[in-house]
Amino acid sequence: MNPSAVAQRYLSGRAVAPGYARALEKLAAALCDLSASSINSHLRMRRESVQPVTLANERRMALTLWRWAWEEGLVDSAPRGVQRVKAPLQPVKAWSIGECRALVKGAEKFFGKRLRNGADLGVFLQCWTVLAYETGARYGDIFSWTRDNISAGAIGWVTSKTGVVCTRPLSDGAQELIRKMLDSSPDGRILGWVCCRRQSFKFMRKLIAATLPDGSGKWLRRSAATHVEIQEPGKAQWFLAHKSPGMAVRHYLDQRQLARCVARPPSVFQ
Repeated sequence: MNPSAVAQRYLSGRAVAPGYARALEKLAAALCDLSASSINSHLRMRRESVQPVTLANERRMALTLWRWAWEEGLVDSAPRGVQRVKAPLQPVKAWSIGECRALVKGAEKFFGKRLRNGADLGVFLQCWTVLAYETGARYGDIFSWTRDNISAGAIGWVTSKTGVVCTRPLSDGAQELIRKMLDSSPDGRILGWVCCRRQSFKFMRKLIAATLPDGSGKWLRRSAATHVEIQEPGKAQWFLAHKSPGMAVRHYLDQRQLARCVARPPSVFQ
């Protein structure tokens, strides 16, 4: 099966960001087949025109597609032999616990502002923030949840990206926000009925700009993972539902916050 057809089948069963879907389809179209020689040839050609970070992302997407195709029996060879790409890692920045609380509180400024479909913007933003923080889930999963995902004070789902079964307990505050959103929902979805992805991130940027000095909606997941790791070292990978060891440390955990909680030698100052 050619890479483009594999990509279409892979994407058909997943809720991914439109930008990621376009990038994966474009990459698949550039590959002759899912093999080390084809992927390595593509990486050598792209090395002259893109940054190392972009090249590393394309390598990762190609391997993800190849690995899935191998597991599904769509290709005959297992993924191996693809050249490594060294990309400089940037320090991860995440919000502190105090800043996350300020963001939740800041959503109250938008209470009472009604969208055309009747949704309360403040409740929507607060519910999104709290659910993202308490569950560590990705945007696509959060916005696909319905009342059927809720049971006995917890929320359960299968991650669209990695296929991991997850269950997370919900605070009383989170459950109350969910109830408010479902009271207005026309189709049983908790958040997905309110607006499209682009508009939702526009609203989130407004909330962040009115509350905190920097950050984006993506910081909710990394902030939650950082705080889980502070409370229970080694637990962030489980919390994020990662299959790859080390992914959380490299891309999600704010090491500056973690450094405040690690053991240190006695002070040499008297």
